[in-house]
Amino acid sequence: MNFGNWIRGGLFNTTGAMESLQIQVLQEGRGIYTADPGTIGNKEHEANWRETEIKLLYKKSGGAGPVKLKELLKQEGDFSVVMLRAGEPYQVFGYAVEGGRFKPHSRSAFDHEPRTHFLISRGVAARFATPRDMLWMEAIPEARWGEFLERGPVAAAGPTPGQLLAWSTPAAPERAPQATVTTADARMDAAIAAGSDVIALVTGSYDGVFWMRVGDTERRSLPGGNEYSAYGLGVAGKKIVLWRGVQLCVFDTETEQLLEISTEEVHLMKPTFKPYGPSFFSVDGMLVGALNDPNRVTARRMVKGVDLSGPEPVVISLQNPEIEARELNSIGVDGETGSVVVSSQRKAKLFDGPVVADTDLAVLDLSGVDGVSDNCTPQLASGRIIDFDDSGPSPRVRVLEPQGAQFRAFGSLHIEANDVAAAPEALAMASSDAGGSATSLSLGPSRVPWPWRTTPAREVPARASTV
Repeated sequence: MNFGNWIRGGLFNTTGAMESLQIQVLQEGRGIYTADPGTIGNKEHEANWRETEIKLLYKKSGGAGPVKLKELLKQEGDFSVVMLRAGEPYQVFGYAVEGGRFKPHSRSAFDHEPRTHFLISRGVAARFATPRDMLWMEAIPEARWGEFLERGPVAAAGPTPGQLLAWSTPAAPERAPQATVTTADARMDAAIAAGSDVIALVTGSYDGVFWMRVGDTERRSLPGGNEYSAYGLGVAGKKIVLWRGVQLCVFDTETEQLLEISTEEVHLMKPTFKPYGPSFFSVDGMLVGALNDPNRVTARRMVKGVDLSGPEPVVISLQNPEIEARELNSIGVDGETGSVVVSSQRKAKLFDGPVVADTDLAVLDLSGVDGVSDNCTPQLASGRIIDFDDSGPSPRVRVLEPQGAQFRAFGSLHIEANDVAAAPEALAMASSDAGGSATSLSLGPSRVPWPWRTTPAREVPARASTV
């Protein structure tokens, strides 16, 4: 898609110097597309009108690359096209997409009168060339620019009470402690995940993913179990979350049905996992958080939640943080609070927010306090973030308040950055002290007074400070 504009001498400067023209496409004041700056020669004596074309591009956070017509028409609503000179708006135009089509200018109607004001919708092509479709946009008076450039309404502050109830970890039935000896030979270097009464594991023969119920003595198979990765399993209630290649799948142990999530909706960004290390999807309660390749998914959204509380998975797309996809490391999710957290070691930042469609993620800059580890997955518990700094081979565990600017450090980990587990009321970790002794910490607000200072959700703290 190209943006065409007609100019002639004297419209900009009169020095004859080359001048840069920038284009941005906004929806509700939020940048959707951009463009490489176009260079315009503008001598005053050039009296003829001439056309300039600038190619529309996705923002870097959306995967960059040129915008195609079919992708442009997937996003419906009202849009504004802003022309900028020296970073300041020079002209603003508006267009709309309805029903997968551009809403044409009223003067493009075939019966428009007077005919001298009719705007043709197809351009004249040179010999052997295909005529181009054209969408005419009328300039918006400067007095109304604020209506199109100001940010639209902020998305809902959080998931609904019904969603939080559905996403919370299902209560486990009360039962007396009991140990069961099984014949399943689980590998030490592969994933294992457990819920209230469902266990997903990879066997010692490394021949795929199997599952068991509490009390089983033998493993159970699932459809195509040998196709799924040995790393990165999750259990959501009675459902098992698996992945193969770049696709997420869900196996319902009650119906024994396998549900495949379309790769147009969820397409894993970097499908490379280790037993201990960053994860590009996480599961908690009945909620999944996934990092996506923006070049492959609908609307080019990198951060998505997947609601598994119903019979079919429901994908929820959040707004992209202002960062390139290759600079993101991992994602954590919390079903109890319905929120996600995303880490970037390269930018030393965390991005967190509620799993609500089109919501923005808040930014926490940790560049001044030992950054963010690239070999870990941040976790969420009791409304707080548990993350790991980038201080060396034994990263420190930190507990941070979402959208806040303070944290507490609780010692260094032993060997691996994932030797930590967080629950709503407590955190346990294997510390580097005494050769890896176990350490526990109470997180529950009723047990420990936490002097956290919170900031408004839209505020971006400059940096965090040690408490």
